[in-house]
Amino acid sequence: MATGIVSLGMMLAGQETIAEIVLAACAIGWLLLAVAFVHCLIARPGELWASTAQLAALTAIAGTTVFGSALDIVLGWRLVPLILWIVAAAGWIVVVARILTHLPRSLASGMIFLPAVATQGVSLLASSLSVAYEAKWLLILAFGLWSAGILLYLFIGLPRFDFGRIIHGEGDQWVLGGAVTISALAGGKLILANESLGMRAGIRDQLLAAETIVWLVGISILPILVGGELAYPRLQYHPSRWATSFPVAMYAASTFVAATALGAPWMNRYFAAWWVWVGLVVWVLTLTGLLRQIARLASGRAAGPTSPSSSTT
Repeated sequence: MATGIVSLGMMLAGQETIAEIVLAACAIGWLLLAVAFVHCLIARPGELWASTAQLAALTAIAGTTVFGSALDIVLGWRLVPLILWIVAAAGWIVVVARILTHLPRSLASGMIFLPAVATQGVSLLASSLSVAYEAKWLLILAFGLWSAGILLYLFIGLPRFDFGRIIHGEGDQWVLGGAVTISALAGGKLILANESLGMRAGIRDQLLAAETIVWLVGISILPILVGGELAYPRLQYHPSRWATSFPVAMYAASTFVAATALGAPWMNRYFAAWWVWVGLVVWVLTLTGLLRQIARLASGRAAGPTSPSSSTT
């Protein structure tokens, strides 16, 4: 998710070369995960089915939709994003249904916002495809999913989230804001698709008002999350930091799209144009932490267990 949205954001910022390089990294990562998924499907289907009732399964759906959106925006592709959307939408139906029947009453982690994130991801790509294929039914579906994503955030995510995670979370607390910003991104795409397909002006006015509120809510959460990081620095790498990288980059990408949809270029000039570089730096730092962890694990395995005779006294 993080890599795809960084690529998308850099493209919207006019940094085409960086966007393509990051997108290549995203494609490699997605293909590796796809191979792992197929292997698990063949070798351990029961285990794979059980995992579809876990919130982490929604990262695959959200990641696939963001990857598809990046292919659409960065490379202008149509067919591959459509295939990815079909796969993600089918997965969304299964996984969300299973997760909602297994949800705990409370969950400290920011993972609780993943149902909203995944739903908005499916909506986001549907809006783009509705324009590419001139399919108004896809736009109507995108609107329904966008509305459902907001409801999932308000009535599933917020009541269960432990706000103490803002000061002691390992990185997942950023999804509190990330779920709102992907809603702003999907909402902006919805408005632009509505204009392109020439649907009713009344709907557009309502969407503009809703988009403004969503973006303002998202941007108001940002200083709270940054303040938590500054007050209680957590500098060690943790896998949950990918849940930080994604929202940080999403703030810029969503603002670029929202600024166009709302006709407010100042949003780019005073925020997105420079925050997009913050997103890139956070992504690079997170990737560096991951690569260093992999290197340490590889070197540990290569060294093998230490024999008693080689230990120091």
